[in-house]
Amino acid sequence: TYRAWNGYESDLVKWKTFINNRIAHIQNHINEMEFNKRVWELTMEEAASADTPAELQAHITELIQEIKDVKMNFLSFRQKLILMEDDITELISITDDVQEEVSQLQQHLRDNLFKADKPVLWKVKFNSSEIIPVTPRIRKAWHENAKTVTNFSKEVRYYYLLLALVLVILLYFFIINRFRKLDLTDSDPHFVVVKRIFFDHPYSSLTFFIIVLFIILFVNMPLIMIGILGTVLLFCSLFFLPHVVGLQAKRIINIALVLYILNLFEILFWYFGNYARIYVTAESTVALFLIYKYGIAGFKKWKKDVHSFVKLFRVLSTVLFLLFSIAFLSSLFGFMNLAVLTLKIGVKTVAIVVIIFSAYIILRTIILAVVEIGRSNDYRLMTNRWDKLEKRSIQLLKILAVFFLIKFMFQTMEIYRPVMNWLRSFLEHEWEIGTLQISIGGVLSLILILAITFGISSFIKIIIEDEILVHTKLPKGVPAAISVTIRYFIITLGVLMALGAAGIDLGKFGLLAGALGVGIGIGLQNIVNNFISGLILVYERPVNVGDTIEVENLMGTVNRIGIRSSNVRTYDGAEVVVPNGNLISNQLINWTLSDNKRRVELKVGTAYGTDPNVVLELLKKVAMNHEDVLKTPEPRALFEEFGDSSLNFRLLFWVPFEMGIGAKSDIAIGVYNIFEENNIEIPFPQVDLHVKKEDENQVKGSDATSDKTPSDPIEASESETGPDK
Repeated sequence: TYRAWNGYESDLVKWKTFINNRIAHIQNHINEMEFNKRVWELTMEEAASADTPAELQAHITELIQEIKDVKMNFLSFRQKLILMEDDITELISITDDVQEEVSQLQQHLRDNLFKADKPVLWKVKFNSSEIIPVTPRIRKAWHENAKTVTNFSKEVRYYYLLLALVLVILLYFFIINRFRKLDLTDSDPHFVVVKRIFFDHPYSSLTFFIIVLFIILFVNMPLIMIGILGTVLLFCSLFFLPHVVGLQAKRIINIALVLYILNLFEILFWYFGNYARIYVTAESTVALFLIYKYGIAGFKKWKKDVHSFVKLFRVLSTVLFLLFSIAFLSSLFGFMNLAVLTLKIGVKTVAIVVIIFSAYIILRTIILAVVEIGRSNDYRLMTNRWDKLEKRSIQLLKILAVFFLIKFMFQTMEIYRPVMNWLRSFLEHEWEIGTLQISIGGVLSLILILAITFGISSFIKIIIEDEILVHTKLPKGVPAAISVTIRYFIITLGVLMALGAAGIDLGKFGLLAGALGVGIGIGLQNIVNNFISGLILVYERPVNVGDTIEVENLMGTVNRIGIRSSNVRTYDGAEVVVPNGNLISNQLINWTLSDNKRRVELKVGTAYGTDPNVVLELLKKVAMNHEDVLKTPEPRALFEEFGDSSLNFRLLFWVPFEMGIGAKSDIAIGVYNIFEENNIEIPFPQVDLHVKKEDENQVKGSDATSDKTPSDPIEASESETGPDK
């Protein structure tokens, strides 16, 4: 009942919103008519004073009258809409009162849950008038439930529903056909899962998927429709779920299906007075028998290595047996509210667990199929990202499964609305901190908006840099600058929206900006310096991602340019975090800014007596024959100097930067080999020591001369150099 009246209120609110928009639109026309009437009245006054022909004045008068008539029509139509709005407002008030009464009645039932509202079963007097005649009671039950279904069907837009249904079916079979064309075998676990769901049971899984989407989209669906569709869902899961979980799942689904159908027929028996109590007792008895016979006792015969879903039901069966026992005893001793509630919780719990797990299996299978199809198509954008996408998608799917499980369980226990009302009041409660008013809901909204903002920013980075701008002929670094600009804009917009959602007055940020300026001047200047330097790096582009740079005895490849710092990976494999300020303020060598070429110099010496012209030709020949050496500019061999022990030469050649070390090693070996072939010697430094023998008199004379100390500069000069001859 509450669900139906809530649906009526939603429709009335939509109509009221539509009428308000129409009233505002008509008011704009009335204002426009009033403005035009005033203009033509002024025109008429000028025409009368300027002796304008009478025919023209009459035409203006007719035009003014027509404007007045149109304005009156608009006023009349607006008045009708206002009356309609008042009627709708009154109807909304009535629906609110009805919903309030229903809520109070449900609260009364919850308050009296543990009070016996009926006598014990063996003291109940059963009258034949409560069951006979049968046909009018069945007709009444059919009429009341059909009426709710008819009212609901009037709200459905069948054109959009049919269009969505066609799109889902086409997409479903498109995925199946694309996956069928993949070169996969039974050794692939993904292929096995998809085959069991899509290939073996395509129609039951598709029907299940469509009904689940229908239930999620139409939340105000009548209970009788939910019961019928739930039965169809359990029946569909009976075909595909046992092939994934195991044959034990068939027994679980059969139990859920029998209990769900019995609980569905309970709606009919409430039209037969006290006989409904017999039905509730019989229903709880059947439930106890099924859970014990095929659940608790049946589990003992099953192997231990079963699917986690079966293990879950093994634990759940004990709880279900307890609930159905409470329902049976409550029905016997007159606690009918408790009996009906516990019976419904037990039955719906089994059905909800089976349906949500089946929906999880189908959606997980769709994710696995899409990922495999994507891998086979080799999308450049998603290269090396499919595994991460699969993992995150399944994690999100598990979160949604838990969310819907909790939601449906709360609705089954009839505490969903009280919990939501309490949660809403808790989130909307505001705390005052000085002049600032914040709430838990505002803080959560801030966190959620920021998370979505940074998620969108990361996604935009992937799309723009890796897919869109990579195909354009923009200068190096410009795509990164465009990407950073868009991302900063999105982040700024997201931060402002998050602050607004948190209830923070953006007009108070003037004081914050002043305090921030003081903080920057005192202790945050390095951070701000690095931030501004990061912007300079992005827009001036002295360094781009992928460049090889050298700064402060550090050489490596730039992996990332961030807001505060950049990551440089050295050739030793180390990840070095370099503040952006260092890249701007210090001397920076960018080896690959304009191109990826590097000049390599190789020095070599040959023995004296070697023909330099031959050496130059051989050196150039070795460089020209190497595959990594660039032909433009071409290699150059130069004669450098006459060394102490060799004739020294230089070989200069250009290679791609990443090939520099390997190419230099290869060419050095090539030079050695070609010198060996042409009998050219590579000398090493030599020193010749000549020993001269002298007689003893000369040695003594030299010793005596060395012991003599000169007395003046002239004498010292003569003693060192000897007399002139």
